[in-house]
Amino acid sequence: MSPASLVAIFDIGKTNLKLSFVDAEGVMVDSMSAANRTISSGPYPHLDVDYIWDWFLQALRKSKLTANTQTINVVTHGATAVLVDDCGLALPVLDYEHVQVEEISSAYEEVRDDFAETLSPLLPNGLNLGKQFFWLQKTFPAEFSRTRHILLYPQYWTWRLTGNAATEVTSLGCHTDLWHPTTKVYSDLATAQGWTALFPKIISATQSLGPVLPEIAKQFGLRPEAEVFVGLHDSNASLAPHLIARPDEKFSVISTGTWIICMAIGSSDIHMREADDMLANVNFRGEPIACMRFMGGREFAEISANEQFGDEILEDQIANFVANDIYPMPCFSGQGGPFHTREGRILGESHLHLVDRPALAAVYCALMTDYCLDRLEVTGEVIVEGSFVNTSAYIRCLARLRDKQTVYISSDNTGTVSGAALMARIDHPRSPQLKRIESDHALLNLFDFRDNWRRQILG
Repeated sequence: MSPASLVAIFDIGKTNLKLSFVDAEGVMVDSMSAANRTISSGPYPHLDVDYIWDWFLQALRKSKLTANTQTINVVTHGATAVLVDDCGLALPVLDYEHVQVEEISSAYEEVRDDFAETLSPLLPNGLNLGKQFFWLQKTFPAEFSRTRHILLYPQYWTWRLTGNAATEVTSLGCHTDLWHPTTKVYSDLATAQGWTALFPKIISATQSLGPVLPEIAKQFGLRPEAEVFVGLHDSNASLAPHLIARPDEKFSVISTGTWIICMAIGSSDIHMREADDMLANVNFRGEPIACMRFMGGREFAEISANEQFGDEILEDQIANFVANDIYPMPCFSGQGGPFHTREGRILGESHLHLVDRPALAAVYCALMTDYCLDRLEVTGEVIVEGSFVNTSAYIRCLARLRDKQTVYISSDNTGTVSGAALMARIDHPRSPQLKRIESDHALLNLFDFRDNWRRQILG
């Protein structure tokens, strides 16, 4: 290993924080993590950015690899931006799940662009950044008027590291209502509300913002020449290595975690329907990607009641679900997804044993993923990334449901980290290592379960 060959990746998820170090071969050589948190007090629920910043810097201080870090990159969840003035935060960083944002929904619907232009569906609470800004501007006009920059969430952290402000399209195009992904211009909403002028210059995710600030380098053990890249949205970081490895193919990537996001690559003729929460994300090259998603990690926890998997046989559990008409009916998160307007419930719950709840949760997430892939008209290979690659019941069910396609899981369960590291080494891409999952013919009752489940949902 050369004296300074590592990339440090700061990964800010809605649930967890992680600092990882990736070597020149694209292999993660060390990582540390902590739970993320929000603050419920104050004017509204908001993200604890001081806690996040302190944790990140202390993690750098503690790691023996910090001195070998050549570059730093940041990936974060979407639906978050930071309003900064000359002194710091103009307003606390709104938690996108804040329900009070719904107060302005009717007024907001009148001013937002058509779905056909933004490919961004109208979402609950603050999941549209435009809706957040509209609510903040109406509710806190004096504070909002002090805003010097609107910084998308990855770029807030890279700004703190370098002092340089930028905008990047993967977060700008992530169901924000602020961007026209096909024409690559700001939305009419963003222009009419005066927000466009507050966004710094758009810079590619493959570009550096410059060296880390000298005082940070000195205090926390970084080399003074360590470069900081612009940062990008987490699921788009996971997608990047596959886009590079398969430049002319049609395929899909399923990014899993708090959200399960199904992305259809190479398909331009998909009928996008706003009512189904279909949307276009924007990849690191600025190209629109047809997507559907649901809050899989959150829904899994809700259905499973946080029980752990036992030694039960999945095929027997599915047979029992069918025999006793046990069906999990969406939506269990109240956030996004094709059935987000419905309240989740479990039909036949009185027959459901506690020990079987994790299996039911895994089957549910596989059924929802399968439904999204059908709506996206996915025909090519399917690649699963992220935390659900370790949930064998989910993977087995999904491979069986998509048995007319080839299903892979990434052997690298740090796809977000690897993709972020790739942005700093775009000239030396490393092909993702994939493991093929065979269709499990022991799951005899799964198709009956799916047919009955869909019949209950769709009528």
